[in-house]
Amino acid sequence: MDQVQDNQTTPSKRARKASAPTFDLETLRRAELLSVDQVCMIEPAFTPGGLRWLIFQASTNGLEKSGALVRVGRRVLLHQAKFREFLIAQGRAAHPAHQQRNT
Repeated sequence: MDQVQDNQTTPSKRARKASAPTFDLETLRRAELLSVDQVCMIEPAFTPGGLRWLIFQASTNGLEKSGALVRVGRRVLLHQAKFREFLIAQGRAAHPAHQQRNT
């Protein structure tokens, strides 16, 4: 009745993740949809935790309305151009003096 698991035949999650394909930055910059880790590779100012927090708060911070989030099952992807627009809009909202004036 005792079952012995052979850990050598079943790779761990860490081993499977480590074998994920790698892309050069130019290929990633041309991509339309990116994962959290890929966005962090392109934009080092963002940490995975920081992006995940933005995604978690998407319904309250405007990220969901921006159309930058693409959800496919459990996978969350970011539309690169719309995410940049969202970031720029956040900066304008935080600093109204930087907005264009209609005079």
